[in-house]
Amino acid sequence: MGETPFVGRDAEVARLQAELEATRLGGRILLVTGEAGVGKTRLLAEFEAAARARARVLLGRGSPLGSAIPFSLVVEALETHLRPLPPAHVAELCGPRAPVLSAVLPSVAAATTVEPPEPGRLPTLEAFLFLCASLAKERPLVLLLDDLHRSDPSSRDLVSYIARNPPRAPVLVVAAFREESPVAADISALRKDRLADEIALGALSRDEVAKLTTRALGPGAAAASWIYERTGGNALFTTALLEQLITDPTRREVPRSVRSQIELLTAGLADSGRDVLAMAAVLGHTFSLRTIARVIPSGAGRWLDELVRRGVLRERTDAHETVYDFAHPLIQEVAYEAIGAARRRELHERLSAALSDAPLAVRAYHAARGALHGDATAIAILRDAAREAERTQAHREALQHLAAARSLLPVETRERREVLDEIGWQADEAGEHATGIDALRELLADAPTADRASLHMRLASLLASGPGDLAGAEAEANEAIRLFEAAGAVGQQASALNELAWIRGEGGDLAAQIEGSREALRRAEALGDETLALHSLGSIGYALASRADADGPDLLRRSVAMAVARGDRAQVAWHTGSLGLALLSTGRIDEATRVLDDLSDAGDVRSAVPLAHRVLLNFLLGRWNLALADHRAIEALHPGTLPAFAGWTATLAGLVETLMGQEAIGARHLEQSARLYARSDFYWHGGLHEWARGVVDALRGDLRSAETRMSRGIERARAMGARPIEIVMVPDLVELRSNAGDMTGAGVAAARADTLAAELATVLASAHALYAHGVFAAAKGRRDAAGTLRQAADLAASVELRPLRARALEQLARLSEGNERVRTMSEAARMYASIGATHYEERARAELRGLGAAGRRSAQTVGALTPREREVVALAKQGFGNKEIAARLDLSQRTIESHLAHIYGKLGVTGRDELPDF
Repeated sequence: MGETPFVGRDAEVARLQAELEATRLGGRILLVTGEAGVGKTRLLAEFEAAARARARVLLGRGSPLGSAIPFSLVVEALETHLRPLPPAHVAELCGPRAPVLSAVLPSVAAATTVEPPEPGRLPTLEAFLFLCASLAKERPLVLLLDDLHRSDPSSRDLVSYIARNPPRAPVLVVAAFREESPVAADISALRKDRLADEIALGALSRDEVAKLTTRALGPGAAAASWIYERTGGNALFTTALLEQLITDPTRREVPRSVRSQIELLTAGLADSGRDVLAMAAVLGHTFSLRTIARVIPSGAGRWLDELVRRGVLRERTDAHETVYDFAHPLIQEVAYEAIGAARRRELHERLSAALSDAPLAVRAYHAARGALHGDATAIAILRDAAREAERTQAHREALQHLAAARSLLPVETRERREVLDEIGWQADEAGEHATGIDALRELLADAPTADRASLHMRLASLLASGPGDLAGAEAEANEAIRLFEAAGAVGQQASALNELAWIRGEGGDLAAQIEGSREALRRAEALGDETLALHSLGSIGYALASRADADGPDLLRRSVAMAVARGDRAQVAWHTGSLGLALLSTGRIDEATRVLDDLSDAGDVRSAVPLAHRVLLNFLLGRWNLALADHRAIEALHPGTLPAFAGWTATLAGLVETLMGQEAIGARHLEQSARLYARSDFYWHGGLHEWARGVVDALRGDLRSAETRMSRGIERARAMGARPIEIVMVPDLVELRSNAGDMTGAGVAAARADTLAAELATVLASAHALYAHGVFAAAKGRRDAAGTLRQAADLAASVELRPLRARALEQLARLSEGNERVRTMSEAARMYASIGATHYEERARAELRGLGAAGRRSAQTVGALTPREREVVALAKQGFGNKEIAARLDLSQRTIESHLAHIYGKLGVTGRDELPDF
C-alpha cells in the first residue's frame, strides 16, 4: 500500500494538522473511525510523515496478543522513543514518576535502581500523563494508536483518562479503531461526553479512485471505472489491485476480499512456507525473529524473507532486533482464520509450552486459544494471569482471563463456580457491573441452596452500588433475608438486614438505614461477628454523617480502629472517608481536612469514598484544583462507568470547571453525572446534582430552569434529612430569587437557612445562613444587610471557606461607597483569583472597572495573570528558585522577582506556598 499514491483524504489530513496546531492550548484526543480496510492505517501513516517535521510522533498498534497485556499498546509507542536513549535521559524524562513507570516500561526499569512501589491504577495513569508532558516539552508529542479495537483495556483506560484530564502540554493522541468492534463502546463514551472529536472515514469516491488510478498507472488509464466497480472504493482492495497492475498491467485478478488477496499473495507457496505463515499469524500482527525462531524448523527462516518479498510481511529493526509486521492487520486476521480450528489450537498450544519464560499474560493468551474444553493446565494459567492482573489493579484484563477460563470450564462444576465468583468480584472493582451481574445470575441458576442467599445479597450490593438499581437491589436483599431465615443462619441474616438498610438509605430513607443497621449491629455484637459489626457501624455512621448527627464521628472512629486492627486497607480507606464526611457535616472542618488529607498523603487510596468526600470538602474550602484531582483519581479507580455512590463528584467537577471558565469541560462532566442520576436520586447525591445544574443554569441566564433545579435538589436533601448538604445549597436559591425579584420566595428560603443553622449549630452552617440572610436583606434594602454580610465573610474566613467569603465580600462591596467599595470588591476579586474562580473574578473586575479611576487601577492589579506570569507560577510550583526560573525563561532574576511581586498582589497571597496550580 505504500507504493501507491495517497489521494482523497485532503480534508482529513488538514483536520489532523489542525488538531496538532491546537495542542498549543493543551492536550487533545482525536478518534479516527471506519470499517475494516477503509484506510485508517494509511491516513495515520501519511499524517505521521507530515507531522515529523514539527512534532515527536510515536506509533503503537493493537494486536490480539497485546490485548491481554496491560498498557501494551501505549508501551509499544513510548518504547520506540525511550529504548535508544541513554538511561540517564530516560530517568530525567520520567522524573519522580520513574519508580511507578519502571513497572510497565522496560526502558525505565533499566534506567532506575529504585524498587517499583506497590502497584496502583491512579499513580500509573498519572505517571503516563507526566511522561507524555515531559516528552512534549521540547516539541509537540503525537501518539498514534492504531487498531485500538485490538488493544488491551488498560490502554483504552489511559486514552479515556487523558481525554478527561488533558495535559497542559502540546500532546495529541490519535486513536484509530473499527466502529463496529465490540470494544468501541469503551471509547465512544468520549464522543458522548464531547471529550474527543472524530474523523469518520468512508470509502473512496469514484473520482478519488480515478485520481488514484491515474497517478499509479499514468495518464489515460482506462482501468479506473473497472477498479471502482470491483472494489466499491474500499481503500485496501483498491490499492492492492493497483499494486498488482503496477507489476503486471495485464493482470485482472480482483481481490474481492482480504481472503482472496492473501490467496493471490501466497499462490504457489510451499507447504513449509504456509506453515511459517500460519505460525506468524498465530503470533499476532507483530512478532520478533527471536520468538518465531523458537517454534519453526531450522532453515524455515527463508520463508520469512519470501513473505516479506511478496508483501505479506514487513521487516524492520527495533532495538537491534529483527521484527516483522503483517502488511495490514486484516491480512493477519484472515490468515489466522484460514488456519482451521484444530490446527490453530495446536499452534497456540505449542507456543504456550515453548514460551515458558514469557510473561504470564502472553502464556495465558496462547493457553486460552490452544486449550480444549476442560484443559486443566490452561485454566490454571488463566486463573494465575487473572490474579497477576488483579495485583496491578488491571481488573479488566483480569476479567478477560477469567472469561476465557469460564469458556473452558464445564457447567455445574466447582471450579466454574469459583471462576464465576471471581468474575463477580473483579467486575465490581472494574466497574463492569453488567458482567458481574451476569456472572452472579449464572451462579444463582445452579447454586446449592446453602449458597443462594449469599449470592442474592451480593447481587443486591452490586445492583445498588453500581448501576443504582435500588428496586432490583431491594428485591434481592429481601430474598436473601428470607432464605437466611429459612436456613436458621442468624448471623448471615443479620448481614442481609444490614445490606437492606443500606439500600433503603441509598433510596433516601436514612431513618430506615439507621434502624436496620442498628439491629444488625446488635445481632453482630451478640454473635461476636466482627466483620458484620464493622459493616454495620459503617452504615450507621454514614447515615448519621448525612444528617449531621453528633454520634456519627464517634461511631466511625470506632469502625476505623476496627479496620486498622484487621489490616484491611480498603476498609480503612472507606471508613476514614466516611469519618471525614461526618466531621465536615458536624462542623469540625479542620479535623475533616486533617483526616482526609492524611489518608491521601499516606499513599495509594484504594476506595473512592474518601476521595469523593474530599472533593466536597475541597469545593467548600476553595481548593478547587485538588477537588478536580480527587475526581480524576475516582475516574482512575473506576475507568468504566462511575458507580452511583461516587458519580456525584462529576457534578462538582462540572460546577468547578464552569466557574473556572472551562464551560465546555464543565458541561461534559455534568452530562456524565446526569446520565447516572437520571433514573435514581441515590442518597443526597441526585439532589446535589440538581442544585449544581441549577447554579450553572443561573450563570447562563436560564433563571426558570435554575429555580426548578435548585428547588428540586434542595427538596430532595430536605426530605431525607440531609441538613448539612441542604444548608450549602439554600443560599444560592435565596440569591436567585432575590435577583429575580421574588422576595417572598427568597424570604422563605432565607428563613429555612436560619432554621438549619440553628439546628446544626456549626460555623459552616451559620456562615451560609448569614450569607443567605445578608443577600435577602440587601435585596430588601434593609440597613442590617452590610453588617450581616460582614459577619458572613468573617465567619467564613474563620474556617477558610474561601469561596463563600469571596461571595460575601462581593455582595458587601455593592453596599459600600467610595474607596471602601473599591477596596472590598478588590479583596473579593483577589480571593476569586486565588481559587481560580474565573467566572466570579471577571464579574468582580468588571464592576471595579466601573468605579472610576481607582477602580480601574485596582482591576488591573488583581487576578487575570498574563501568560508569562502563569509560566512563572508553574515553575515556582515545581520547586524552582528565582535564579533557575530566570534561566529557563531567559529572563533576569530581578525580572522574576518583579513578576512574583505582581503575582502575589493579583492573587492576594503572601508567598509561594499559597500559589494555585495552573
